[in-house]
Amino acid sequence: MDDQELDWLRLNQVHWDERVLTRWAQVVERLLASGGFLYLVEFHPFAHTLDEATGRTVAFDYFDEGPLVSTDSGSYADRAAATRQNTTVQYEHRLGSVISAIAGAGLRIEFLHEHEITLFQQFASLVRGPDGFRLPAGHQRVPLMYSLRASKSR
Repeated sequence: MDDQELDWLRLNQVHWDERVLTRWAQVVERLLASGGFLYLVEFHPFAHTLDEATGRTVAFDYFDEGPLVSTDSGSYADRAAATRQNTTVQYEHRLGSVISAIAGAGLRIEFLHEHEITLFQQFASLVRGPDGFRLPAGHQRVPLMYSLRASKSR
């Protein structure tokens, strides 16, 4: 990717972030004003640091927040799917960044749970169980997903 393309990506990201974050904040504010709560389930950012073959070795920098440009075909649901539009740009949201953003919005975090399962076979070594995919028995467990609940501070 050349410098101009990276500039376009950066401009697009800033444009997108402003609109999505503003819209997200409006939706959350209306929800909380009516006595609701925020419940978030996400893929754990630590899992994205692990090697794709085994999911057992740290291969990527946890604190790298730069754009991650991918040209992989298929999707998480079907890695062998024939796809043509394969370039994506993604940004990791570290657990601390998510929690800080929620707290900064005036919400009180009621719980944060980390899970050793995930919804898809993120690593070739994961095995399917009744509740999702996980590392095989006998391997050290790592967080693959997390969930949290937050509500308006009293």
